[in-house]
Amino acid sequence: MIVRILTGLGALLFLSVASVGAATMDELEARIAVLERALERAEQERKKLEKILESASRLKLELEKVRREREMLKQDQKKFEKVVEVVEAIELPKRDEKATVVSLYGRFWPRVTYRDGKDTSTDITDALSRVGLKAESRVNNTLTAFMGGEWDVDLEQNGDWGDARLAYIGVEHSRYGYLAIGKQWDAHYRIVTEGSDIFYNRRSPYGFNEEGGFRSNNQIQYANRFGDFKLAAMLQVNGEACPGIGVGDRIRPNNAGDCAGSGERVFEGGGIRTATDPDHVDAASIGIAYDGPFYLGVSYLRANAPKGTASVGPDQTFYGADRNLSGLGGRDTRRDFIGVGGRWQATDDLYLGFTYQYLRHFEGVVYPGDLELKQNRYTLDLLGTYDFGGGWKALVDVYLHDRDSGNRSPLDSGPSLIGNAVTLVKELNPAMDVFVEWVRDDFGNPTLVAIDENGNPRTDGDGNPVRNAWTDTGLVNKFSLGFRYDFDKKIY
Repeated sequence: MIVRILTGLGALLFLSVASVGAATMDELEARIAVLERALERAEQERKKLEKILESASRLKLELEKVRREREMLKQDQKKFEKVVEVVEAIELPKRDEKATVVSLYGRFWPRVTYRDGKDTSTDITDALSRVGLKAESRVNNTLTAFMGGEWDVDLEQNGDWGDARLAYIGVEHSRYGYLAIGKQWDAHYRIVTEGSDIFYNRRSPYGFNEEGGFRSNNQIQYANRFGDFKLAAMLQVNGEACPGIGVGDRIRPNNAGDCAGSGERVFEGGGIRTATDPDHVDAASIGIAYDGPFYLGVSYLRANAPKGTASVGPDQTFYGADRNLSGLGGRDTRRDFIGVGGRWQATDDLYLGFTYQYLRHFEGVVYPGDLELKQNRYTLDLLGTYDFGGGWKALVDVYLHDRDSGNRSPLDSGPSLIGNAVTLVKELNPAMDVFVEWVRDDFGNPTLVAIDENGNPRTDGDGNPVRNAWTDTGLVNKFSLGFRYDFDKKIY
């Protein structure tokens, strides 16, 4: 009995121990599985950390490389600065022949023109052909001396060598600007008109040309640039010229310096000439312009002639019966020009521009008993060019000229002008262009016989009617075909 009891207790104990052992093993296996997963995650993190360390090592190497390159650049910069100091300390030798450049340049510009107006005609004309010589000589690294001369070549008159268009000499400093004396482009033109003078016609730009202001003789001019702004100013001191000839200045003495007599006055376009007492400032102008993404300039020009006659307009020439007009004597003549010009390169192919000029003309007595002569004129050009590619280009100008035709002076009254010009250009090579042009001028229908303050026709000493001097009336169309050849060759 006892044996059976002990045997039962032993079996029960064995079963209890076996049960406890099985539970412990399951728990251990679960814990081992958890540890294994933790080890796997730790291994993954270790690999990530190794990659980060590798990246950091590469970055450290790159930083070291950048530091070395920076040090090399600093050393190179110091060497370059030393070279610059040496170069700047070197002053170019004065009057060194190698620093002198002489160039011969020119433009030949003939055309055949058919004119259809009050009368019709066909003619070979010239659009201001010219030949010029220019030279510049470096004085030092900041100062340059220069000179220039340019002469008209009249291809429609046997190719005769004509009057001087330019003749000047001066100096230009890199900081203090340009100073020149002689016959040169007006400051008024440089500021207001230069960007509009692009057409293949001697009247370019067409509206502005009616009143002029291109080149002047006997002037001293200063110009400079200050960042995006530029300044130009000039004085014209012409001394005593032909007595009795006024600011119209399209009248001149002959090449020998002699003054013309009655009926021998010769028209000269494209300039401002005045006749005054010695030691008197005949004309002065000043202008300023902004030249940045677009261009806008404004200029003021005054021309005086205290002992001149009435101004002569650009279309006037006195011959024959009109010679008696030379007896008109005026005083206190003055012309004030206010100009505004702008341009804009809208795209690579499209260029736009404008030029506006307002003119006030003051005049003393012309005929005994006449009213004082006062005029307000203006010119306007609206223009553009378009490059079609392949050497083809079109130029367009729409222009106005109000001549204040209500004025009673036989010299200054005239029709108002409204016109347009269209030019098509083909560039054959960089030197040679061929072009066709259509110019349409509408002069209206002005009074051709001068009238006095009472509205009666004027007569001269012989009883002949005094005519207004304007040559064109009504509608005039001109069609032209021409060539333009440019050259500029360094000869020394």
